[in-house]
Amino acid sequence: MFSQRKLYWFCQVLGWFGMVFIEMINYTFFIIQEFRIEYLTLFSTMALSGILFTHMARAILLKIKLFEQRPAIVWTWAFLSSLAVAILLSITGFIPYLFAQPIQKFISDLTFIELGASVMNWMRYTGVWMIVYSMYGILQHKSLLEKEKLNFISLAKSNELALLKSQLNPHFLFNALNSIKALVTVHPENSKHAIVQLSELLRYTLWRSQEETVPLAEEIEEVRKYLELEKIRFGEKLLVTFSIQIETFSYLIPPGIILTLAENAIKHGASKSEHHAFIHVNTILQNGKLLIEVENSGEIQAENKQGIGLLHIKKRLVHQFNDQFTFQLIQKKDSVSAMIQLL
Repeated sequence: MFSQRKLYWFCQVLGWFGMVFIEMINYTFFIIQEFRIEYLTLFSTMALSGILFTHMARAILLKIKLFEQRPAIVWTWAFLSSLAVAILLSITGFIPYLFAQPIQKFISDLTFIELGASVMNWMRYTGVWMIVYSMYGILQHKSLLEKEKLNFISLAKSNELALLKSQLNPHFLFNALNSIKALVTVHPENSKHAIVQLSELLRYTLWRSQEETVPLAEEIEEVRKYLELEKIRFGEKLLVTFSIQIETFSYLIPPGIILTLAENAIKHGASKSEHHAFIHVNTILQNGKLLIEVENSGEIQAENKQGIGLLHIKKRLVHQFNDQFTFQLIQKKDSVSAMIQLL
């Protein structure tokens, strides 16, 4: 693979000495119909001059950062640069004639038509050079902008995801501490076990939340601990059941999403129920697609759909799966079902 610098010089030498080859074929077989070494020397000199002048033009174009400008400006500069280089090559081509006759005679014999024809002849090459180089410069600048845009989007997504993770831990801690506070008052003898459960849950949310995904089995285990903690608080009032299909254990999900659904089920279901309440956690494969459902007794309230927990779940699913998922909050007869399906 060529580096950009090596590729540039390779194309310069190949292009300009390709001109020598074309012109020698033209002169040898069509114009004078014989090979002359002086023509090879002349065109080789012109090729070296072309490399020098176009390299100078390139340096100027890079210095003014031409390819960051509007296309109209780019192509205007490209035309003027090719014209300037063609004029320089024409002047260079006339230099040998200055040594063959007095300068005054050469100037008097040189007509505007001859000069114009020489410039137009060289613009066949300088024009092609500028078109190719300008197109390369425009495409390279566009590619750089696209790369910077993708890097910016990736960085923005990473920062947003990090923010979501940093917000999720305080949200969970606030809910869990509320449970502990109530438990200390109602069942102080069970508070020690509750604190141990809470420490394990915090370890999970603090360490595993740094990862993009975790196995579903690990998430379910932490959900069990959380609901055990809440069950100590609510006692017989809360019925917790699990229906976990073993084939779903190895599926990777963003950490904390089922835990957050369980928190919402407690907050908007059991906490508001005056009588018995239930939470049912279900995972199953449907047509090869993972379905996660957390169902709880209660009704959907307007503020339920706008909660910070559900907002975090949706955003983290978007980060991880783009649009390859569905998330629904459904009101059933006497319960609310939060369902996530990974497509």
